[in-house]
Amino acid sequence: MNIKKTVLINICLVWMGFTVPTCAQSNDYLYVHHNNVATRSFALDELQKIVVTDENIRFHDVNSSVATLLYDEVSILTFEDEPLISKSNEVAALYDKINVYYNSMSDVVTISSISPIKEVALFSAQGALLKKINAKSLSVEMFLSGYSSGIYLIKAADAQGIVVKKIIKHI
Repeated sequence: MNIKKTVLINICLVWMGFTVPTCAQSNDYLYVHHNNVATRSFALDELQKIVVTDENIRFHDVNSSVATLLYDEVSILTFEDEPLISKSNEVAALYDKINVYYNSMSDVVTISSISPIKEVALFSAQGALLKKINAKSLSVEMFLSGYSSGIYLIKAADAQGIVVKKIIKHI
């Protein structure tokens, strides 16, 4: 059993008094169950620490994200070998993490993400590549002056994946 899993088991057993069944060494996810239903999962290689307070349990990951759960939201913790969230939910979560805003007054598209954006590309509605920007920042601006009114596609890539969103250019 790896060190991280052993530490998590000890934390869970000693401080929270939960039963934490574990079997194989290949289990890479910590599941949070509430009323016999798995509600959350955390990848062990991304889980940095668990903070137990009088009011709640906070799960901190390596990306500085924090998931806070109240004690009455946690019944049992288990280790599993598959993430709870399905691939389609991961895509939806990624889609929501990258935001695209078009300001028709300044003719600028702003693309922002919670993780650094690697690349942004502008495509026509027919799929022709019109513009490409390589970036390493949380926000990228793309000026659309010179392009006619119509529907365009913005493709943004960050460390988690690629998202394509539609914008409508006015005037």
